[in-house]
Amino acid sequence: MRTFGNLTFSGTHWELKAEPHVIQVAKRLFVRAEKTKAGTISLKHTPEIARDLEWFIDRYPLNVDDIGRLKTFSKDYQEKSHQREQILTGIIKPRTFALAVQPREYQRVAAEVMLSQKSLLLGDEVGLGKTCTAICCIAQAQCQPVCVVTLTHLPEQWRAEIQRFLPSISVHIAKKRDPYDVRNRKGEWPNVLIVPYSKLAYWSDVVAEHCKTVVWDEAQELRRHESDRYRAACIIADAMEYRFGLTGTPVYNYGGEFHNVMRCINPDALGEFSEFSREWCNGVGIGMKPRLTDSKAFGTYLREHHLMIRRTRADVGRELPGLTKITHFVEPDVKEFIKSKDRAKELARLLLQGTQKGERFLAAAEFDALMRQTTGISKAMPVAAFVDMLIKSGEPVILFAWHRACYDIYMSELAHHNPALYTGSESPAQKQKEIERFKSGKTDLLIMSLRSGVGVDGLQQRCKTVVFGEFDWSPGVMEQDIGRIYRDGQTEPVMAYMLAIDEGADPFMLEVLGLKQDQVRGIRGESLLMEKKPDATEVMKKLAQRYLDRA
Repeated sequence: MRTFGNLTFSGTHWELKAEPHVIQVAKRLFVRAEKTKAGTISLKHTPEIARDLEWFIDRYPLNVDDIGRLKTFSKDYQEKSHQREQILTGIIKPRTFALAVQPREYQRVAAEVMLSQKSLLLGDEVGLGKTCTAICCIAQAQCQPVCVVTLTHLPEQWRAEIQRFLPSISVHIAKKRDPYDVRNRKGEWPNVLIVPYSKLAYWSDVVAEHCKTVVWDEAQELRRHESDRYRAACIIADAMEYRFGLTGTPVYNYGGEFHNVMRCINPDALGEFSEFSREWCNGVGIGMKPRLTDSKAFGTYLREHHLMIRRTRADVGRELPGLTKITHFVEPDVKEFIKSKDRAKELARLLLQGTQKGERFLAAAEFDALMRQTTGISKAMPVAAFVDMLIKSGEPVILFAWHRACYDIYMSELAHHNPALYTGSESPAQKQKEIERFKSGKTDLLIMSLRSGVGVDGLQQRCKTVVFGEFDWSPGVMEQDIGRIYRDGQTEPVMAYMLAIDEGADPFMLEVLGLKQDQVRGIRGESLLMEKKPDATEVMKKLAQRYLDRA
């Protein structure tokens, strides 16, 4: 039989050296391939690549120096893929997990897939019980000891949930920044160690040495590759046998961040970042953020290759009564814009006319911060009046905002409701106390920071109305906020009011939020709402130009 070249295994990569026309075909088919020298390309060795190469050499026969390895990994990939598909379609029934409270069928299915392939990103819609699914895996002896990595305010909630499902299991929370001996008096390591992301850089070596499994709660926290936290996460990920990620919002900003998240869950799944960017992104370069070329196609790829499972309430037959989002415009206090007028004009001119890149960058950052705060303060009074009206009509309300100055106005204007406050300034104990005040009915108003309280549960039994007094640039943040009450256990329709003004940052934030929401919906397999994608930098320039035109 005629052969077209050679396929050689180098230990970590497959090196393909072949006739020019075969190389050209391979480049088109294997987008992530790297060119090493003329007539040769290199592909990182993974089971998926082995399967694709076996298919490729059926069309273009090659001399393979390690055909046994290629066929073994290819067969393993096919068998495991077929098994996972049978689990997801119900042909193979998931095991019964020995928990004190039995998980639902869809939670058992996801846990079975997790255990089958030892790595998975569970992207179920907020409120469907991703924690319970992870606990199904935690219960397995082969997974222990387990490290659960979560946000600073959630370790106690995780411990309570684990002990509710697994009352006999030992759980320890890393209380100090610097590692210490967590063994009990018998010298036994706990079944579960809970480490906040804020302590991860200090505990990474201990976790890597002792644990078999890592659960990344709110896995979108792994999206920034330049942080010490992320470097620690990679050390842990590389040492684990099982790696599970949980998040209802895998992409907070630009889709390219997904590579960073997946690197800590399935390190080889998307290849090196250079491979990933060639295959899936555009706009990658110095000073540019990687953006997915086709987020919907990428989401399909993730699900079909079982790298991510994502179910909605409709998918699991547990639809909530419904969610209604209403954008309601209020009248701003124009005096706030007058106060900041001089500085805002100066920054807008620097942003549009600055001669140095660094100067423009700093001006853009300060202009953004100034306009957001001014916008929030200018509508704080009508926001408070709107919330007051809702509460007087009998509705408990969660009010979301960002700036301390806005909180102060809300607390003053709504003092007669004795509001509970949950922001970035309170201690964990104070936050829990405030949450309990609201949940117990001692107050009908909970004021929360947009980026505080991710993962807090139990509010859905008390409230069905949220109000956004300010917005966040990332739709994932606001989706998480709504998910505080729009989740399993909610028995009534949920209303989410977006209170906006037609001045300042609001119109432009909504425009950029549309761009980012496009990225999130595509990955999840949802329909895309926007045909034209605005550029964030251009939006900021438009905001500056509009401000100068109106000043």
